[in-house]
This record gives sequence, C-alpha cells and structure tokens, in this order.
Amino acid sequence: MEWILGNPAGLWALLGIPAVLLIHLLQRQSQPVTISTLFLLQQIQRESSEGRKIDRIRASVPLWLQLLMVLLLTWILAQPRWLRPESVQPVAVVLDESASMSAFREEAAKELIRVLSGMGSASGRTEYYVVGSGLAGRNYYRGTELKGVQGVLAAWEPLLGEHEFTPALRVARSAVGPSGVVILVTDHVVPELPFDARLLAVGRSIDNAGFTGLEVREEGGKARWRALLRNFGESAVERSWTLAAGEQRSPAQKIRLEPGEVRVLEGGFPAGGERLRLQLEPDGFAVDDVLPLLRPEPRVLFVSNLSSTRLTSLTEKVVASIDGARLAEAGGPAADLAFAGYDPLNPALPSGNAVVFLDRPSASAKPVAGRILAEDHELVANLNWEPLIHQQSFGIPQTENDRVLVWREDKPLILLRRHPDGSRQLLFGFDVATSNADQLPAFVLAIHRFAESIRLDKPVLERRILETGQPLKVPVADASLGTVEARFTSWDSSEDWRRDLPLADLRAPLKIGFLSIAQGEVPLLQGVTYFADAREGDFRKSASRDDVSGVERQLVQRHSEHDLNWPLWTLLVMALLVGSWAWMAWRQSLVEGGALVAER
Repeated sequence: MEWILGNPAGLWALLGIPAVLLIHLLQRQSQPVTISTLFLLQQIQRESSEGRKIDRIRASVPLWLQLLMVLLLTWILAQPRWLRPESVQPVAVVLDESASMSAFREEAAKELIRVLSGMGSASGRTEYYVVGSGLAGRNYYRGTELKGVQGVLAAWEPLLGEHEFTPALRVARSAVGPSGVVILVTDHVVPELPFDARLLAVGRSIDNAGFTGLEVREEGGKARWRALLRNFGESAVERSWTLAAGEQRSPAQKIRLEPGEVRVLEGGFPAGGERLRLQLEPDGFAVDDVLPLLRPEPRVLFVSNLSSTRLTSLTEKVVASIDGARLAEAGGPAADLAFAGYDPLNPALPSGNAVVFLDRPSASAKPVAGRILAEDHELVANLNWEPLIHQQSFGIPQTENDRVLVWREDKPLILLRRHPDGSRQLLFGFDVATSNADQLPAFVLAIHRFAESIRLDKPVLERRILETGQPLKVPVADASLGTVEARFTSWDSSEDWRRDLPLADLRAPLKIGFLSIAQGEVPLLQGVTYFADAREGDFRKSASRDDVSGVERQLVQRHSEHDLNWPLWTLLVMALLVGSWAWMAWRQSLVEGGALVAER
C-alpha cells in the first residue's frame, strides 16, 4: 500500500540526529578523583592536562537509544498516511482563453503542472478534465495521465476577447461533481469564483503598445485607412512600425507614446494594393502588433422607386440615406428592393422584396390618438415610436403571412409580410406623406435594418474587415448544402488551411490573417481578420495568486488513513528517553561508587 507524509515539515526533526552525534563527539572535561595510592597511575598514558574537546564517536547504549528516539519522533511528526488504492480524485482545470493569457502561457503551464503533480500524489488515482473558458467550456482533455494535460498546454492558444468564466466553471463543476476540485487558470485576480472554484492566477504588469481600432473610408474615389495606436503601460515607450504589401515593406518609422497616449496613423492604399498590413515592433503581447488592411467592398443593393409622385421626394431621401444602395437602371441588374405605394382604392402590391407606403390621404386632418406599442423584433427593437403623428387612414389589410411590428392601440401601423417564395415586404399602414415619420429616427432606422437584411441575403461577393471570432452570415445560392468552403492564411503564413465550414455556426478565425469564403465556384466573402478587443492589451491589473496549494492537504486527509499506532510510538519515545537517562545515571553511580571505594 502506497504511503505519503501528511506533514512533510515534520522531517525537520531529523536534524536531531546530527545534534545527538555532535553531543557524543564532545568529550566531557576530566574531574579530579582523590585516591590513597599511586600504583594506579602507572597504567595511564601521559596526555595533555586539558584533554581533547572532540573525540571519536563511541558506540554506547545512550547513543543508540537517542538516535532511535529521534527517528520515532520524526515518524510521529511527519504524520505518515496510507493511501486507499480505490480512491479517485477528479480535478477540472478551466484554462482562460483570453488573448492576454498568451503573454503568460508558458509560466501558467509550468505552475499548473507543479500544482497538479502535488495533487496527483494525494489519491490512488486522479482524473483530469481540461476545458476552455470560452464557448461554454470546450473540452480539451479527459483522462488520468498528467502527460495528456501537458500535451494540451503545449498546444494551448488563448486568442479570445474578454468574456465571462461562469459558463465554463459550471461545465467543470458538473464534470467533477461536488467532491471534485475546479481550478481556474488566468492572469488576473478574480475576487469571487462561483461553484467553489479555486484560483491559480499567473500574471504581472507589463508594458504594451498595440493597435486598438481601424477605419477604411473612401475620399475622392480613393481608399484611405486610419489606425489607432495606444500605449497601455505606465511608462513611455518607443516603437517602430512598417506598412507591408505582400513581400514589399516600407521603411520603419519610429513613434514615441507617452503613458496612456493614443495616436492616429493614417495613409492611402497604393495603386493595385487591395491588401496591406500594418506591423508594429513586437513586444510581450504580440496579438495587437499586427493589423491587416483591406479595401472594403460591400454588396451593392439595387433599388427601384415605384412610388407615386406625392411619395417620390420622401422615397428619394430614404434611398439616398442607405449606404451602398444604387438605383436599378434599365438593362442593368434587377432591383433587389422596391419602394412602392399602396392605394386602397386600387389595391395592388409589387412582387418581390419591397418597402410599401400607404398612398391615400385621409379626408380628416385630425391626428389619431392612442398608445403606440412595438413588438420584440429585430427591425423595431429599441426604437422610439411615441412621437409619431399621423392622420386617420384606411390602412393595409392584414393577411395570415403578416406579423405586426408596431401597433396604435389595436390597429396595426407597421407590418412585415413574408411570401411563399421567400420575399419580404415592410408595410407602413398609415399615410407617411401627411405624417411626421420622415423626422423620426425610428422610421429611417427601421427601413435601414430591413434593407440591410435584404442585402445580407444577396449571394454575391463582399469584401469586409472582420474581427477575430466574429459570427458571420454569408448568403448562399443553395442553403440545402449546409456548408461553405473557407480558405484562411495567417498574416505570417504560419497557418494555411482550406476546409468546409457549417453555415449554422460560421465564424471568422481566431487568428489574424486573410479569409475567403465560397460555395462551389461562387465567391461570397473576402476579408481580413484583426484582434479588436483593446481590453486584453491592458496588463495593469494582471497579478498572481495561488488558492490551490492548500487543497493538497485536504485531499490527503480525504483519500488516506493515518497511522493508528501513533500512541504506541509516543509511549516508546518516552520509554527510550527515560531509558537513556536511567542508563547514564547508572553509569555515573558506578563511577562515583568506585571513587568512594578507592578512598577507603
């Protein structure tokens, strides 16, 4: 049966062995004894009158008794315990996948292995569960081998932005049960962890400067970029930066940033340069040192204006406010979205996607009263319709394919109609021409959201700047396939892959680089990914703390049995101590008795 020491500090008692030996090396000073004759001196060899203070160790009964007493005392103080071979201890480790952990990944791995090695010797068998802190606890490893955990740590790449640990800790606690140990490995101190989790924080304050934002805009038909560069540290730093296009690189330029300073870098895209890369001199946190650039090209939304003369002015203003919208021309691409009017006396609606306004003035100029209520729908969420003033009108008849988005008491004002062919229409059931709708942000924003939803469903090529890990919605010609083909190349070419990804959970890669998505031979998306969570670059609150070390002793108590013979060993120590004293006292009495006899 395997045994361990419940109190390793008790081994310090072994220092009693050299102490006992040192005592026996020291020779006691000679004591004069009066005798009545000189014949005994003839057998004594002449020596120094002072004698040696250190002599060789002579085996004696007190020496062996005292050494045995020290060994028994050490055994008692070290508290030996015998592990139960059937004992099992589950341990779950939640690895912080925030990008800031990349600065301390090696240190965290070493510290975690040290902690787990100690915990592994506290039970007959240890079951390890390693999960990530993001995506509700992605499972990395489950097994009984510490080498498996080491393999996970070697491949660990923390790349996420700031996120909550609670979902992953819940998964970890459910995996190990109430008796298991849950450890969160991170780089900052978390005041209170749920689910009785323990903190292993490995971090420190480091200086860091990096890119925190990006904007590309058109000016005079030319694309220009603007990038924000920030110093997160508490001391001034000097960095050099370059602009690269493929293998070509501009001369390095120096820039000095004071503590907390934000600087704007800007420039234009060279002729024929569609993809660029801003690169900062590397520091301890490399994730925000690279910023890929791409000239965006949104999907063009072709619009047709089918409204009557009284609505033309309003329609033109709305269309002009939609980014990327163009009027469809004869002989050109078909319109993706139509703006039209509805006359109750001549009820006819356009086919396909459309925004429809009621086009019939009311005989009464009296405004309609009543409370306005908005449904919980993405087109009207968080929009204020209360200031809307409109007159009494006939309205647009409601069908079974309609969903009312906005009500005036019990009368529908705005409806969303879905047709069997998949087209959608946004219907305004009041006369917008005589209302104040064009002065309300809610009116324009609702139309913008609807137009954007139509644009996102258009399966044509789009060029975009993406955040790492960003959810993607890519329109496809054939949704029944369920997948698209993605190609990704990291900025340093360290990763280059092509694979099929599901449409249901499509996300941008977590690394910085260049992404393209297609279905068959139809290109759908080209983009660059960059790390956008500036909070991860601030290390002023990074710190270290170990709340796990104390749990090892508790596990030893739980999975082992103590030495039941300790009262016997205690009595034996006392007996050895008394025996040593008694032996020395007896020998002393013999010496003193011999001297008395000699005097007589």
